[in-house]
Amino acid sequence: MIDFTETQRPPTAMKIILGVAMAMLVFTFGAAILLTEIDQPDTTWYEVALPLGFLVLVMIVLGVAYGRTKQHVQITSTDLRVRQVPFHRRDRVFPWSDVTTVIYRPFSAMGEFGGWGIRYNMRDAWGYVLSGDRAIEVHLANGKKRIISIVDGQGARAALEALHTEHGVNVRFLTIT
Repeated sequence: MIDFTETQRPPTAMKIILGVAMAMLVFTFGAAILLTEIDQPDTTWYEVALPLGFLVLVMIVLGVAYGRTKQHVQITSTDLRVRQVPFHRRDRVFPWSDVTTVIYRPFSAMGEFGGWGIRYNMRDAWGYVLSGDRAIEVHLANGKKRIISIVDGQGARAALEALHTEHGVNVRFLTIT
């Protein structure tokens, strides 16, 4: 029985980029609100505090959502499943009967998708991208393509090799340097 499971967390670089971007947004919009409202003679404290509070609240909600982001990937003898919490309510399921080819290959989130998350690139592929420098590229019978980032390369490769051997799924392995 084939059962590979991994849970990915966002990379540190993504945390730093998001933190800096959020701080810059709060500072920029906060300064704009203060400069706009401070010169008005009849400005009350809540006319300044309300927009600033709303801005900070939005940033906190986004930060918490990001902090709770995880990607679950599971390879079984029947299907491939991926789920990005909190963005997916249910697993995205790709039964092997709907798959024409699986390619295990090197991967760059920034190079192929311009970032992390649930992404689309111009080569007609949806990506479930969070961590890792390897990916499983799934070609579906309907012509669609999905790319799923992988951290545990050895475990995923072993599961895909077993899948090819035991169930005849068309799996290709590209060189990872």
